[in-house]
Amino acid sequence: MLLIVNRRLNVLRTKMGYKHWSISAFLKHKVKNIISFMDNYQHILSLEAQKKQVDGVIFGHIHHADITEMEFGKTYCNCGDWVESCTALVEDDTGQLSIIHWEEQSLQLLDQQLEPQPDYAEAA
Repeated sequence: MLLIVNRRLNVLRTKMGYKHWSISAFLKHKVKNIISFMDNYQHILSLEAQKKQVDGVIFGHIHHADITEMEFGKTYCNCGDWVESCTALVEDDTGQLSIIHWEEQSLQLLDQQLEPQPDYAEAA
């Protein structure tokens, strides 16, 4: 699909006097930059967590919920966001963190509630 869009875009660009431009090369470059930034970001966070002698860090608003181990055995948690991905971090009674995917989990609960329940009065 991207190649088709790119071909049509380049036909227009040529008519307007612009050079050929590759959407896929542009996107690959952007993705590589983002991955590099995130790797560097987590490295700096792990160094700071080590310096502060804490178990890990909890962040939000990067729009990608994640719980992962960083350097030095530190934990990186990101709650994602409630607007686009509808994710949140929760802690259970044992202190274990996990990610809630509200949309998926609420649909599962709704499906369970809509399933026909056995009528115990008829069985008796």
